Parts: sequence; C-alpha cells; structure tokens
Amino acid sequence: MNEKLEITVSRLIQMRMSSIGKKLAEMSEDPNFNLHKPEDLFYELVDFEYNKRMEKKMNDRLEKSHLKYKAATLDSSLKDPDRKIDVNLIYNLSECNWIRDKNNLLLTGKTGTGKSYLACALGICALYKSMSVLYTKASLMINDLCDIIRIGNYNEGLRKYSSPDLLIIDDFGSMTLDIEKCLHLFEVLDSREGNGSTVVISQLSVRDWYDIFQNNIYADSCLSRLTKKAYRIDLQGRDMRMDE
Repeated sequence: MNEKLEITVSRLIQMRMSSIGKKLAEMSEDPNFNLHKPEDLFYELVDFEYNKRMEKKMNDRLEKSHLKYKAATLDSSLKDPDRKIDVNLIYNLSECNWIRDKNNLLLTGKTGTGKSYLACALGICALYKSMSVLYTKASLMINDLCDIIRIGNYNEGLRKYSSPDLLIIDDFGSMTLDIEKCLHLFEVLDSREGNGSTVVISQLSVRDWYDIFQNNIYADSCLSRLTKKAYRIDLQGRDMRMDE
C-alpha cells in the first residue's frame, strides 16, 4: 500500500468509516488494483458501504422485532399439497402491500402446521421493506399492559404495541379474556385500526374466537376490528415439527 493510500485509509477510519477504509485496504492488495478506473473503484466502495449500512439497519430491525423465527423464509414447503396453501396469495402478501393498506391477516390451524413460522417469514419480508415489526404472544402482551397500568405510563406501554407497521400476536385464544384483559386487547386493536396491520395466530378457528371473551361488547368490538379488513389463511397438513 502506497503512502497516499495508507493516509486515506487512516482518515476513513478516523471519520468512523472504518468498514469502507478496510475495504479499500483489501482492494489495494489486488495486483491489478492500479488498473481499475478510479470511478469504478469509487462505485464499488459506495456499493459496499451502502450494503453494509443496509445490512446493519436490517439486523437492528430484526433484533427489535423479537420474531420467534429470525431466519424464517417462504420455502418450498408452501407447495406441499397436503397443506392446501394458496401459494399465489402468500407471494402476494410477501410484497407487503396489505401492510401499506393497513389490512390484517388471520392465521389459524392445528399446532405444528407452521402458522408462527409463516407469520415470521412475512414479518421478515416487511423488515426488508424498512417496515417496523413486533412479534408477541397474546398472553405476554396483555399481561404486560396489565402490569404497566399498575405502575403508570400506560400510554407509553400501549404505544409499544400500537406503533409498529406490523404487529404479530401469537397464541391467541390460549387464555380467557376477563373484563380487564378485554379492555387492553381492545385498546391495542382500536389504536391500530387504520394505522397498522395485525397478524393474529390461533389454533382456534375464527368462528370460535367469540367464546374467548367474557364480555360480549368487547368481543364484538375486537373481532370487528380484526376481521373487517383481513385476509384469512387456515393451515392444514402434517405437524411440521416432526420434520425437524
């Protein structure tokens, strides 16, 4: 590495552009380095730095999402005929226009049919489009809000669930909702209506969700907000966990 190049690398590192500085140093080790046009080297460095920063932002969004399956993908298992999945619909959903339109997605099916995995794969699609995503289990979210209201700062706690572009609520129906829990669920869904999309994952079919609520008024209000603008997918087939 010549002196001028060494100074440039050092200055890039001092300016907190260490990744591009290291890349330039790495490129300079190529015997044909001096044969490249300056503009081509510049373009390659800019592309490298851009991709590096996008990767970091993606990793940050992924970490904040708390997705259960952080490496979930829309793989070939979608085409398994036993699962009876409308593959075109899934790939349509992967474009995330439904999230831009503030629509919901209701995923139902027996345990092990891949509901959570599919939801996480769609969540990752949203993250790649720079959307904010949060995954939670229904019981954790509702108990969290119950705890927050006792110590104050409820609006800030509610904002945690109301602000993401996509909220994924797993294991819906695993707990009966008394009047307090009904209220918290309603607050979340009401705050998200027209402002964000919600995925609800449940082993129960949608027609059985009404029985989860101990208050009929809240049942009507919550289910109306969930189902009014929602895609519905009922997953079938074998227990996918048996393949692991």
